[in-house]
Amino acid sequence: QQQQQQQQQQQQQQQQQQQQQQQQQPQQHHQPPPAPPPPAPLQPPPPRLPDDWEALWNAEASLYYFWHRPTNAVTWNVPPLEKVVEEVFDHGKSSGAGVDILIPVKETVPRLATETSIYAAEPAPEPQGTIPVNEFICTMHWRPQPFDAESQLRVFQGERVMVNWMDDSESHWVYGFAVDEPGKAGYFPRAIVSRPTRLARSRRVGDICGVDMAFDAPEEVGGYLSVRPGDLLRVLCDVEAPGAWVYVERAAFPSSRPVEILVDGDMVGWVPEIHLADATSHIR
Repeated sequence: QQQQQQQQQQQQQQQQQQQQQQQQQPQQHHQPPPAPPPPAPLQPPPPRLPDDWEALWNAEASLYYFWHRPTNAVTWNVPPLEKVVEEVFDHGKSSGAGVDILIPVKETVPRLATETSIYAAEPAPEPQGTIPVNEFICTMHWRPQPFDAESQLRVFQGERVMVNWMDDSESHWVYGFAVDEPGKAGYFPRAIVSRPTRLARSRRVGDICGVDMAFDAPEEVGGYLSVRPGDLLRVLCDVEAPGAWVYVERAAFPSSRPVEILVDGDMVGWVPEIHLADATSHIR
């Protein structure tokens, strides 16, 4: 009996020691894993707006429309940032380079008070490297023929394409794909492509660019913007080279261009990156 009592006492002492050790050990707190990030938005970021305007997304049109809070008015045209446009003109007044009169884009389309404006800006850094031997630029819009639409590829003016095969004759076909859609390849005429004059350049939100070649938006697809040499464009989305398309808003246009063209026209859309020029040379 004494032995049993001693064993019971020893067991109780061991249990007490274990409990004391557990109490002395620091408690470990298990934090829940971080929540996954929300899905990226499907629409592009809205353009910069004055403080009293708000951009609202129209899913059916895949475009932003704009609400003026003080008056409750709405419009499809991007409200102008007059201060930003003025900064563009003031940026290079010390350079002494004269340019044509620029008209800021507004619904009222007022002209600048001055007869001449001065503009200069730091050009974007030139990209490094060489142009791939199989890279070409489309010089016009081209649609597949109805009888062979499955094997042919629709391309638009300014599209950067990679050519995998080229017929010996200039009047025949090439086979390739657009750099922005590498998984979709097809045939298109060799006569509508030419070698790029420069490497593709990355663009950043807020960049101010000129236009060195006219571009007419394709009629069958929305979202593109017709531009002309002399137009002043502001980049709305970051684009990494060699992306072929840049989403922009029209900031201003030269006085030599008819005002009627822009009064009811689109103010934002996609334009070919290859047709964008340094802002210092956007007016000829």
